Amino acid sequence: MFRIVLCDNDPEDLRSYEEKIRGAVADLIPDFEIITYRTPESLLFAIDDIRDLADVMVLDIRMPRTDGIELAKKLRKAGYKNDIIFLTQSEEDMLRAFDVGALNYIVKGKTSRERAAFVIRQAIRSSLEKRSRNLLLEIGGEIRSIPVEDILYIEVRDHLIMVHLEKGGLFSFNSTMNRLEEKLRSYGLIRVHRSFLVPLRRVSSLDSSEVVLDSGDRVPVSRGRYKDVKKRIKATEGDR
Repeated sequence: MFRIVLCDNDPEDLRSYEEKIRGAVADLIPDFEIITYRTPESLLFAIDDIRDLADVMVLDIRMPRTDGIELAKKLRKAGYKNDIIFLTQSEEDMLRAFDVGALNYIVKGKTSRERAAFVIRQAIRSSLEKRSRNLLLEIGGEIRSIPVEDILYIEVRDHLIMVHLEKGGLFSFNSTMNRLEEKLRSYGLIRVHRSFLVPLRRVSSLDSSEVVLDSGDRVPVSRGRYKDVKKRIKATEGDR
């Protein structure tokens, strides 16, 4: 589950930007949640619960009592390390904003919907890249760390999950494809067939029967999954 926190004291803006975020994210990550807060104080009160769960935070700068930049400083001090996007009325606010490691900003009433979507998707890509560097799998009772970039594709054969790696590497373990699909969705892997998962970034071409990976490997695509696979690939084409 990918989680985005949105904090804005203006209820109209809160609804508006929740809708904009949802529109920007929906075709990129199917499994996501937007958690909203009306005040900095309510967000800070919940920080122990969401600090390690929030992948991206979108914070309004001009809020009463505690503004968004002070809020971000307190969040950083509390241990939040992921990306922050600021909502602001003026670009002048941003002179202070990057002191807290903000990734980007959106100017209310000025930034176009397309640009706002780009900023949000940029933050998502950044978060996914951080999250996706290593995959932890339990194999034979031991936890093994696998660099996601090394995975070519994953298949299930005779109830055994087989992970195909670059340079001919291969290892297997007992699990189910349904369980693995859920775990790997946020790592950028998509199920193209009942027996196969592939990393989206490795897809070189797609037709109605197979995907060709950048390694030259060919993986079958089931008829019922073709449209969804095509949509997911198209959604990420501009991001790769």
